[in-house]
Amino acid sequence: MFTFFMKYVKDPKKGINRSWRGCQDKLLDILGPLTQIIQLAEHAKHTNSALPTDIVAGWAQRAVCLLGNANCALSVERRRSLLIKIDPKLGKLSNSEAGATAQGNLFGDPFVKELGKFVATFSALDKAQTSIKKVFPVKVFGGAGRGRGHSSSRSFQQGPAPNRQGTMDGGTADKAPSSPIGV
Repeated sequence: MFTFFMKYVKDPKKGINRSWRGCQDKLLDILGPLTQIIQLAEHAKHTNSALPTDIVAGWAQRAVCLLGNANCALSVERRRSLLIKIDPKLGKLSNSEAGATAQGNLFGDPFVKELGKFVATFSALDKAQTSIKKVFPVKVFGGAGRGRGHSSSRSFQQGPAPNRQGTMDGGTADKAPSSPIGV
């Protein structure tokens, strides 16, 4: 069973680690445009020329876009890690949240309402199970299972069975022991 699980089912821990690594790569992507801006500034400084503002603005705009992309990816991973703690099946819902509808929060109002329905459903199921257990207790018959012999997993005692008085030969305990002489 374990090998089947490991072979065919995604390990959520590996997926989370891979996702965090992807977010880290997106953060590092921001360094490309920033490095270009620094190189342009150093080139302008060494050549005593004016800094080309249109090129610098373009590289700065790329850096801001990449920063927003990394921020969005980090928000998705924060949502995913929180939802996986609640229930591993909810991890898929982390991608469905749009950033603008969240209004700066980790989850937006539509998502919170949907999650509330999910939680309400499970709390209703829990209440139903509790009431069913009260109405139909687990132990219906008090003597069920008693006096029906040995269970199949027990091994029966082999050899001479001791009698109720404690001797192994099948005799009685109040019998006088026989003497070796025969008297």
